[in-house]
Amino acid sequence: MNKSFKRYYALGIGSCIFFSTLLFYGDINSVSAQGNGSYVNTKINTPFQNIYGYQDGLVRVQKNGLFGLMDKSERIITEPQFNSIDYFSSGIAKVKKGTKYGFIDKSGRVVVQPQFDEISDFKEGLAQIYTGGKWGLIDKNGKIILAPNFDNISDFQEGIARVKQGEKYGFVDKSGNVVQDLRFDYAYDFNDGIAVVKNKEQWGIIDKSGNFTQYDAEDMHPFQNGVAPVKRGGYWWLIDKSGKVITTTNAVTADKYDNIDSFNEDLFKVQRKDKWGLVDKQGEIILDIDYESIVPANEGLGIIEKDGISGLIDKTGKVIVKPRYQRIFDFQNGKAVVKLNDKYYFIDKSGELNLKPKADEMSSFKEGLARIKSENKYGFIDKDGEVVGTLRFDYVSDFNEGLALAKVGDKWGIINRKGNTVIPFDYDYGSTFDDGLAVLKKNSDNHENDAPDDYSFLENKNIKFMQDKVEVDSSKVWKIKFSKPIDESTIIDNIEVQDDKGNVADVSFQMENSRTIVIKPPLSGYKKGENYNIIILNEIKSTSGEVIEPSVTSMKFSVKNN
Repeated sequence: MNKSFKRYYALGIGSCIFFSTLLFYGDINSVSAQGNGSYVNTKINTPFQNIYGYQDGLVRVQKNGLFGLMDKSERIITEPQFNSIDYFSSGIAKVKKGTKYGFIDKSGRVVVQPQFDEISDFKEGLAQIYTGGKWGLIDKNGKIILAPNFDNISDFQEGIARVKQGEKYGFVDKSGNVVQDLRFDYAYDFNDGIAVVKNKEQWGIIDKSGNFTQYDAEDMHPFQNGVAPVKRGGYWWLIDKSGKVITTTNAVTADKYDNIDSFNEDLFKVQRKDKWGLVDKQGEIILDIDYESIVPANEGLGIIEKDGISGLIDKTGKVIVKPRYQRIFDFQNGKAVVKLNDKYYFIDKSGELNLKPKADEMSSFKEGLARIKSENKYGFIDKDGEVVGTLRFDYVSDFNEGLALAKVGDKWGIINRKGNTVIPFDYDYGSTFDDGLAVLKKNSDNHENDAPDDYSFLENKNIKFMQDKVEVDSSKVWKIKFSKPIDESTIIDNIEVQDDKGNVADVSFQMENSRTIVIKPPLSGYKKGENYNIIILNEIKSTSGEVIEPSVTSMKFSVKNN
């Protein structure tokens, strides 16, 4: 077993995590993982027609077209009775029974009876419910917080959600109280304590007490950092909170546009005819009005398009890459997939192009590797664009917990980060690993007698876990301390913060000193009520070149709702 698959787990209530070459210490306790590189394949004896991927200690099982839940000891958590069971998020999963939706928890308890025509995931402790053509709100105990009487409910911002009933808008709080009557012809969400609204054909702002300040405007967009776009006389302008038009050193006519919209917290997109550019809060042009589209991207970047081809700008509006690509995909861990001449490559945040992949298909980087397809075969490349092993597979999944599913012919197996086979290609189905466990399936040779397929749990014995999970604020800053001075160049590409669905959070990193790295949250904070993983990938090295184990490490945390 390659050492890179050892994972050490420890959780703490403090903000500091310590790594040594052998242990991962937390403020509560620590675990040393001394696995022997083995896997344990345990046959599942409970007969079901289908058993689906392991997640959060449970698998979905199917019998007679209905779904239930089972744990890895084959204890039935809930008998097959639902038409569908979604994946768990924040300890709760959406279920469908007949045509109605509800929620169950991990113990199988029905926390919200299936009674709604539609239901959203929980966010900040509340879910939207839809019944009788109207929307309402429910909490995790199944209590209706807001009766389903509304045509639309937005997500909560600053503890307040925008609601629509008929042609009027208002606002409610998390207790279901109407904090602003449904009297507005239009309304935006609250931001910095105010919301832009249209009241009896008059545009303006309200504060959380309902005080209305009118502006001279035919239309209006929300304020950001004290500046808002307004429409006057058929054109768009920028105004300050006093309502004064922001003018530059140029003539005032140069400051009017056909449209203005937000780009980021410091810049606005402006349009003249069919072209877009960027201006700052003072109205100064930062990016020439010369592009067909300007779209914010993650990691503080933006994608510009001209004559149907794409380029890249940074958060200040500086052009990093002039338009040259057919498409630029989202950045993850400082890299983005690009399409050029019908082939796929990747660039870094400086715009440097790596031409090595030349792939027919390419995914974003996950756990330091990107999945590619070339000449009808799949495999992986590393951050330098080098092929890991060989492109020999008919399909591969992304890596999860250091392992990936791969297909050869019509059979599935499991490979490690070196591209080596660790589980032979003998299976007809496989799930990705979660908490060190995967589900494998071999089709029955006796389908004529309706014999069940053979399922088994595959456990990676190298991985040891702490079952506790830290709860933190959405603005949590983490510090990781190492036992030795570390090579900074091996850090940034080797740390990911992922949400429940495996999406990479847009965090930032900085070195506090030679042994400590700081992980700062996304600009908007972690999503409240969500679960995350801090994952250490690949090989972290000391300044002397020594590998600091563990090179794949994970710590789970959840974000408070308040």
